[in-house]
Amino acid sequence: MGYLSVGYLAAWLAMTARVWRSTGRWAPKARPGAVVLLVGSLCVGLAYALVIHAMRILPAAEVVAYTNAGIVLATMTSLLVFHERTQWKRRAMAAGVVCAGLACIGVGRAL
Repeated sequence: MGYLSVGYLAAWLAMTARVWRSTGRWAPKARPGAVVLLVGSLCVGLAYALVIHAMRILPAAEVVAYTNAGIVLATMTSLLVFHERTQWKRRAMAAGVVCAGLACIGVGRAL
């Protein structure tokens, strides 16, 4: 839990500093509603619970590598569902590199 707490703290500090530099405010002007925050919190909590459960069966390094599949899913969702085109070639290439790495892990595990 300490690792997760440090990760969230670092992300919060970085995003707060970024908001301060771009807007001169410590908090964003618009905030999500309570339902959005609740659903997001539940999803993040369940995702980490699944990761911790998977670490009971697989080595931790392998589980963390598999969590990078979320990067690929987020990239594909942004391109195909939300039609985001900013640096799409670079993002698609990075997602392909992550997929290749995951395939290597899967093949290595099968051997």
